Amino acid sequence: MKVLDEKNPLSQPLFLKGGKRACLLIHGFTGCTYEMMELGEFLHKNGYTVNIVSLPGHGGVPQDLIGIRAEDWIREVIRSYEGLSGEYRMVYPVGLSMGALLVIILAGRFPEIPAGILLSPALVLRARNRIFFPFLKYCPPSYYYTKPNGSNILDEEAKKRHIAYNRMPVRSIYEFYRIQKMARRSLKNIRCPLFVIYSEKDGTVSERSVKIIDKNVMGDVEKLELMNSGHVLTVDREKDSVFKAVLEFLNKN
Repeated sequence: MKVLDEKNPLSQPLFLKGGKRACLLIHGFTGCTYEMMELGEFLHKNGYTVNIVSLPGHGGVPQDLIGIRAEDWIREVIRSYEGLSGEYRMVYPVGLSMGALLVIILAGRFPEIPAGILLSPALVLRARNRIFFPFLKYCPPSYYYTKPNGSNILDEEAKKRHIAYNRMPVRSIYEFYRIQKMARRSLKNIRCPLFVIYSEKDGTVSERSVKIIDKNVMGDVEKLELMNSGHVLTVDREKDSVFKAVLEFLNKN
């Protein structure tokens, strides 16, 4: 994994003007736009306008996350969505990990969204230390957590190329926890179809996430389980299958 400690062109926002239907792509917590770029380029080549948003505190240095709150991430996603929806009648949000949770929150607030795509939705983590997340708000801003094994990607070459923070302020994990809570509350408000893609070998997110989504939304939920990918589906071994499945779902919705 490439440790993101400076501004990198591959970690910045990207807008690709295409056809009359648009996709809003949202990366994950401590990740950056890089992990959505190949998918975005694929969708653009297939006729879609694509906006890959960079969440506040990401795409620079880990210290940029200090002081960033869950509301900042939500505001940026809403701002980006409203910017697209002012020009395009059909805007489809597509999110990875925490980005998928932001899609849930967005779809719960904007009933006109035609459909949403959730890649490795991080509603429930596998990590046992998640029980301590509610108490992280009491930690000093100077406290950091370092990922012991980097990003959960099974393809070793893809893992080396992946751009993300290797460490993060502990308080930012609390803000991620708040996004999880907000997403859970938003599920009951979703009427549009959802497409959930997840992997059996995801070492970050529990499959309980998919069951919770399926049980609590009002709209239809289409699911695709992968067998040979880690958490970051958009860069891992089965990414081509992910891209094709996403395109097929968009074209029929």
